[in-house]
This record gives sequence, structure tokens and C-alpha cells, in this order.
Amino acid sequence: MTYHHQAKVDQVCPPEAHPLPLLRSILVIVDPTASVHPCVEKAARIAQASGAAIELYICDAERDLPLGWNSGDEHRALRAERRSGLLSALERLAEPLRARGLVVSTDCEWRVPLEHGIAQRVLQSQPDLVVKDSHHHQQPTRGVLTRTDWILIRLIEKPLLLVRPDPWRKSMRITVGADPCRPAERPVALDESMLIFAQVLETALCADLSVLHVLRPPPHLPGESFTEEEKHHAYVAQRRAVEQLVEVRNDRGSPLLVEFVEGPVASSILKFAQSHELDIVILGAAARPRWVHAAASGTAAQVLEDLRADLLVIKPPGFVSPLLVTDE
Repeated sequence: MTYHHQAKVDQVCPPEAHPLPLLRSILVIVDPTASVHPCVEKAARIAQASGAAIELYICDAERDLPLGWNSGDEHRALRAERRSGLLSALERLAEPLRARGLVVSTDCEWRVPLEHGIAQRVLQSQPDLVVKDSHHHQQPTRGVLTRTDWILIRLIEKPLLLVRPDPWRKSMRITVGADPCRPAERPVALDESMLIFAQVLETALCADLSVLHVLRPPPHLPGESFTEEEKHHAYVAQRRAVEQLVEVRNDRGSPLLVEFVEGPVASSILKFAQSHELDIVILGAAARPRWVHAAASGTAAQVLEDLRADLLVIKPPGFVSPLLVTDE
């Protein structure tokens, strides 16, 4: 069941969107094994409106070559030759973007494992947004995502946009999956950050923005029941928390559509995204993993496999990547 809160006022967005100072740099992770790179065009569309600079980056995790840069002249020559070829490929992607007036740089590094190499680059370059293609490996029964995406959700502190092959439509739809109702598990500042960043993208992409919250029943033990009155009170409290969040963080100057649905969180988000033909779903990831090799296990990870829309994952203020040493 879907509950509508407030109708959104139609926008007229000119091709040249307002400058967005929050987006100064975009790091685009390019897969050297892929033949197409939707992440490049989607990053360019954001940069075109925001004025952000783009860096096209390849983390070369090829293990077939001899390891190490300092293990002999022959080994260094092999690595240098491979890096030169990958940089040339990046330059071919960069030139059309520069012709459109975008500021684009390129770089390639050999780092293993792949996930750590990408996350280390993010820590060093500190972009405002990371964009990466999210690939499926086709199997007879279903497509299975590379584990890389799940690990990066846990490692990267910056907003991470995982994109699908389908191009964005001219009139885009973006939804923020907000849940400011459990501050002990998930800081309200995370939902505030999600909504702020969503409005940045809304302006840059001339998109229709909405907020979605999946209503949860009152806490109860497995097998225990709860009354309709208890559920009603729980739903009222959740609606109030979401509405207060939107009231505080809606800087658009017009009402924002807020929708409530019932059901399991992950499957409800998937159904909503499909039925509303969303282009981007924005979700938060609050927990910091204790093991650097761990894959993500929250709602973002649960929907990633089956979500047809692009997924933007936001971390709360103060999130620390598990790659950083903080206990010495």
C-alpha cells in the first residue's frame, strides 16, 4: 500500500542548471575490460550542469603480469607498456568530453586487490562523487553482480553512484529512501545528507525528486503479534519523523513529494523503483565494517542485485573507511 503525503509542484528546469558548488570533482572508475562505459556519460551529464571536474581513473588489478614495479627492468617495462595503453584508452574517452567544455583528467595505477585500490584512490583524491558501472556476470539462471560493488559500498566514504547500462531519460526521477526513525542504529544526519545531496542532483539533472519511507511495524519478538492500535501509533511516529526531516532539509522552495509504503524494506524499495520507473535510488549505509574485506549487508546491498535503477549510496558525516588505521 502506498500513502501519498504531498503533491509536488511541477518544475521548469532550463538546460543550463544553476551552478552547484557542492560538486567540484567527480571520480569515474573505468573498467578496462568493458567495451561500453555508461558511467562516463552519466558523470559528464552531472558535470555539465555543476561545473565539476572529471577524473577518469583505471585501477589496473591485472595479476597475470609479473608483480611489482621494482623487480627488474623487464617487469617495469611490461607494466609501463600496459599503463601507457590504458592511459591511451582513457584519453580516447576524455577527448569528446573536453570538446564539450568539460575539464577532464586521466590516470591509471596498478593496485591489488581491486577494491582496495579504488578505495585508496578515493581517500587520496577526495572527490565529491564517485561514479562506477555496476556489472552483472551473466549465468544460466540469473545475473550475479561482481563482489566488488558490495565491498566498495563498505569501503568508500564518499557518495558512490553505481550505474546500469540504460541511459538516463531526459525527464529523470530520483527517490531518496529515508529512514530517520532509528537514531541509535542510523544517525538522522545520514538522512539529512542524503536529502541535501539529492537536491544537488535534482538541480543538476533537472529531475523529479521524491522521498520514500517503508513503514515498519512496532518491534516484536518472532511469532508474537501486535495490535492494530500499536501499528497505527508506530506508523504515525514514523510519518512524523520523515515529515520533520523533509521540512527541515527541503531547500527547494516548493513542496516535496513524500510517499509511504508497507512491507519488507528491500522488496518494497524494489517494487517502488520498478513501478515508478526510477532512474536513481538514493540509500544510506550507516555501519562501518570491522573487517576490510567484508561485503556490504545493509539495504543498499540487498537491493543492488535486482535494482534496475542506478543506486547512489551515501555515508553519514564522520564515516571512516575501514582502510584507515584508527586504533594505533
